[in-house]
Amino acid sequence: MAGGGSALPQPLPDSEPCSSECLHLLLQDLEIQKGGPEYLSQALHAASLLLFHVSDFRFCTRWCSILECQRAPEAPEVLRIACSEALCAAGLPLINNLRDHSSLPAIMMRLINTGLYLLQDQSQEVRQKAARFASLLHHSRRGNDQRSVCIMQINQALLLLLDLLLQECWDTPGALEVLLSHLPQADLRSVLREASPARGSCSLYEQDEANVFAEPSVMSAHLLPYLLQMAEKSSQSSALAQTLTAWAEKNTAQVLDNLTDCEQLQPAETLTPSWLALLVDPRFHFALWGLFARAVFLLHLLKTSACPQRHCDPLSVQMRLQTVCTLLTQNGVHFTPALTAAVSVEEPRL
Repeated sequence: MAGGGSALPQPLPDSEPCSSECLHLLLQDLEIQKGGPEYLSQALHAASLLLFHVSDFRFCTRWCSILECQRAPEAPEVLRIACSEALCAAGLPLINNLRDHSSLPAIMMRLINTGLYLLQDQSQEVRQKAARFASLLHHSRRGNDQRSVCIMQINQALLLLLDLLLQECWDTPGALEVLLSHLPQADLRSVLREASPARGSCSLYEQDEANVFAEPSVMSAHLLPYLLQMAEKSSQSSALAQTLTAWAEKNTAQVLDNLTDCEQLQPAETLTPSWLALLVDPRFHFALWGLFARAVFLLHLLKTSACPQRHCDPLSVQMRLQTVCTLLTQNGVHFTPALTAAVSVEEPRL
């Protein structure tokens, strides 16, 4: 990829001064949240359309930062919808305009990451519009006519963005962190400490979430193969190898401590109210899936040259994972076949 400067290609000189000033004012309102959600959503639409009439690359980074703010689950739905629409309106043209720019991988990674977050949104409309962004990227890479785009299903869109992240941005600083950020983040030890041993009655029939990707097992199962492939690429990049080693050094102790917590769980021969309450606690499954995905990732790093084995013995980690998986499976916890295969003696297929 050719090294680019700090200016975007193909500026429009006649209209640029006015466009730059208008874009700056719109982005400024969005950055300081000046106005209500409806106004800010319209401001984001307008800013996305003006983005291509300026040559200052700093506007692109500001626009990306605004999307990263508005994609948050706590943001008003109208802003999250506008965020998805902004991706569709400006995401692909921006990537195409930056094709020969040195910052393309970093910008593409940020846009893909925003798309991944929006594809997990609680609003179906947000997810569908984010799926259109993924469809536009897919059609563009295949050289298809953008005027006739078949919108792919949300689960296909999510996998497509993960594929693009690994293909185009795997050696971009922050790519590993992007993948890891979509794993459940809760600490199992904290969840078990907070869980009351006598929580009383509980319902097995709580209302299902509208978004299947809110289920931690789904996202963890999707992300794990990409994490393992990232580890395989460590031999191609010393910077990535250092990042993986640093992650292992930082997270090994917590992963092993949480495995110890799992080993110390003593489910009764029959389902007691306290154990049943834990089984239906979403925080427990959220933390458990995050733990197992990280543990399998750590195990893979230990088995490759990506991570020195001084941290712990890979065979010991694998045996502990198998023991915990068997214990929990026998007592009501369901693991996907992908994760079960990942902790088996044979290496899982990527």
